[in-house]
Amino acid sequence: MRKIRMLLTVVALMLLAGTEMLADGSRWSLTIKNQSKYDIYELYISSSELPNWGGDLLGRSMLRSGSSWIISKVVTGEYDVKFVDEDGDACVLHNTLITKDMAWELTTSWLLRCEFH
Repeated sequence: MRKIRMLLTVVALMLLAGTEMLADGSRWSLTIKNQSKYDIYELYISSSELPNWGGDLLGRSMLRSGSSWIISKVVTGEYDVKFVDEDGDACVLHNTLITKDMAWELTTSWLLRCEFH
């Protein structure tokens, strides 16, 4: 009886560890590399299903030209992403599917096309 309890305890611990690994596997990182000539002053990410933006992810920081910012623990899903540059111009990406670790490069031409689209 003692061996059975011990075996059940080991199996339960293995199942818990497996569940935790699965949960971590559905979270991703999004690396944003600012290769543009503009500094990004605000960065927002929100589920595409929600009507409002959350807080500015940069807070008091900024994504300077030539630097990178990592958004970690993004749950698999569809998101809207908003960048606001030093002039207050905004660029919004709608319905962006995140299903793996991703990296984006912001370029000057891309930001200008996005802002005036």
